[in-house]
Amino acid sequence: MTTVTAKRISDLNNMNAASQRAQLGTLIMGGASLSGAGTLSPVNTLKYSTTPALGTATYVHAAIALTSGAQVGYATGTFTNPDFPRIATIKGNASGNVGNVTVNGTNMAGTAITDTIALNGATEVLGVKAFATITSVDLPAETHAGKFCLNI
Repeated sequence: MTTVTAKRISDLNNMNAASQRAQLGTLIMGGASLSGAGTLSPVNTLKYSTTPALGTATYVHAAIALTSGAQVGYATGTFTNPDFPRIATIKGNASGNVGNVTVNGTNMAGTAITDTIALNGATEVLGVKAFATITSVDLPAETHAGKFCLNI
């Protein structure tokens, strides 16, 4: 990253607009920002790192029993939201579990999202969207005695 010194800012402030644009094109923004026409001001940047917790097969919700009919908007019990936005996975407990599970929630921007994931027996299946919160799931009708787990 380019460090913008007070001297460099002064030089940029004394240039005409066309020269400033040409010079600014060579700087990596993040250490500096434009606060107004012809003025370059330093800004603070923040860098952080985190270590997400490891999920388990029942991290978001304990195993849910499928019923003879589809369960739309299943929200019984409490969903444990992930510590960071993560992709949901589903896993049945028997080879006969089939059908689509739709996960409903929000992404990291707070926008409502859904992800439809096809059950594949007892194989864990990965979704494609990262959820910050999970509000409900739509479950298929039971095709085989058993439960499935929702994982993040």
